[in-house]
Amino acid sequence: MRYMTAEGTSALRGKANRQANLSQRREKSAAVSGMSFDDVRIRYSPAKQGTLTHTQEGKGSAGSEPASERRGGTIQCTTSIQYTGQTYKYHVYSERRNPVTGKEEYVPSGIEKTETTGGTMHANLDPADSVKGSTPAGQESMMANLRMRYGYKGNGLVRGHLLNHDLGGKGIPENLFPITAEANHIHRDSVETPTKEMLYKGYDVVYKIEAKNESGGLSVGKERDCKDDEFNITVEAGGKTQSATLFSNLYRHSGDIIGKVEDQLPSQYDKTKEKQTRIAWHH
Repeated sequence: MRYMTAEGTSALRGKANRQANLSQRREKSAAVSGMSFDDVRIRYSPAKQGTLTHTQEGKGSAGSEPASERRGGTIQCTTSIQYTGQTYKYHVYSERRNPVTGKEEYVPSGIEKTETTGGTMHANLDPADSVKGSTPAGQESMMANLRMRYGYKGNGLVRGHLLNHDLGGKGIPENLFPITAEANHIHRDSVETPTKEMLYKGYDVVYKIEAKNESGGLSVGKERDCKDDEFNITVEAGGKTQSATLFSNLYRHSGDIIGKVEDQLPSQYDKTKEKQTRIAWHH
């Protein structure tokens, strides 16, 4: 007979609870869909938390024609990407040598700080109107202290893009959220890769994410109580809407997902154009 540890039982129970509450979570994520992108321009003040909106100013990927003149005269929106940040609380740790063991250890300083992270992201992506994304930047203090608190080495904890850099996502705090490497890989394989394929092969894509912050602000000494952070994800392409919820647990160094995005690819597409589109979007 196999026996399961208390932590293993807790993990299974947590996954069952996720399944039971998934419809409620998706109702919350549906609230993101109310964002409008008509005639938007960049409007973000770095002095305070707010909303950053990026558009291509009505130009195609080569900057030669307005979006409304493409595709046989069909009115077509330009690519629009909107990020809204949220406040993430974290505790400051310091490194010291244990006088008894002689080993280095991390201890809380009693100082709490805040950082801006991704809150919501809503993107209307037009394959013919590319945006260059970028790699993560900023949030160094927050990431260093989270690694000390939860015992991460190397790249076990990362700044995950809400919108992938090869889908036009910028490496700015409003588009980055601390997640485990496992969760980041699951996000890539189950959501980002099939979404890229649909975009590169000709589909317009509407992509929405709401990041639910459960770990930021957790009291020192309560690490075992760390709940899953969540990405509530919706992707619309090829006439179909698909949803998934990504989970990341900093204490367990784990990741999980309910649902996934499946390719809805056209039966035929221009392979030369697909290659050009892929290159245009790649950061």
